[in-house]
Amino acid sequence: MRFMGVNLIGVIAGAVVFWLLGALWYGVLFVDPWMSGHRFTADQFEGASPAWMLLGAIISLLTAFFLARVMSWGGMPDVPGAIVKALTIWLGFGLTAALYTLAYSPYHSVPLLLVEGGYTLFGWLLAAAIISILR
Repeated sequence: MRFMGVNLIGVIAGAVVFWLLGALWYGVLFVDPWMSGHRFTADQFEGASPAWMLLGAIISLLTAFFLARVMSWGGMPDVPGAIVKALTIWLGFGLTAALYTLAYSPYHSVPLLLVEGGYTLFGWLLAAAIISILR
């Protein structure tokens, strides 16, 4: 099933992997540096609605869709080409967007930059590879 030149099955698969990576990344692997970088406490998350996780899934779907759209310009690449395109997109947009937090947050947290920039880097690379495989 295709929409706007991309395979929606690949987009959905890429989005699911990106979202699951986020759950692992922020919820298990890097929860402490992420929380301390934002100055969050565990108490602030008590009673939080899990419905907000749906927004994260929608963001992952939108990210995977537009990643696929940009990657498809000039023809959908093979996996190595998809990784190069995703890395280029990340350097130009993902990393630079994450750098705003470093520049303008009063905490200027390099660990937070590494956590958030690392998630988008690895997530976009994984999603791009999956989208390319399922092109």
